[in-house]
Amino acid sequence: MKQAMIKIQILLLLTIAMTGCEMFGHWPVDDDNAPVVVYRTNNDYSQNVRVTISSGKVSSDVWWHYNVTLINGYYAEMINVSTNIAYLSFIISEIEERRNNGEREFTREELEQYIIDSDPFIDYYEEKSDYYGQFKLKNGIIDVAKLNNIIENGELEKYFYKVK
Repeated sequence: MKQAMIKIQILLLLTIAMTGCEMFGHWPVDDDNAPVVVYRTNNDYSQNVRVTISSGKVSSDVWWHYNVTLINGYYAEMINVSTNIAYLSFIISEIEERRNNGEREFTREELEQYIIDSDPFIDYYEEKSDYYGQFKLKNGIIDVAKLNNIIENGELEKYFYKVK
């Protein structure tokens, strides 16, 4: 019983530490090995789920990654995807609730009717290999302060390839 309580306490502390990081300008990300991408979208889709699209058709199931809000309307996340995504009208919590309630997943054809933006990116930058890892802190989270500084100084294209 005592060991179980200790494990629960450790899990609780880790959860608090991970979710509290945003106050300090850093946010845990999904994949420590993925490059950092920086982008701006037509609207704030930070809570919306996405699908991959190909030839105008949905080609993946619903997915999402948590992003970090930067200055001047930019977002950052660590993910290795192309710009071939569309945002859906569903927000993350709605999809999680559906899954928790055991509701069936939408088919790809059904998801197409929920697309709200099939060309969401104004700008999309991928980290240059010469600078790979310089925008992550030692614990694998995005260094928001450093990214905001390069955006403010107009140096995004010095450290990132402009894909779009």
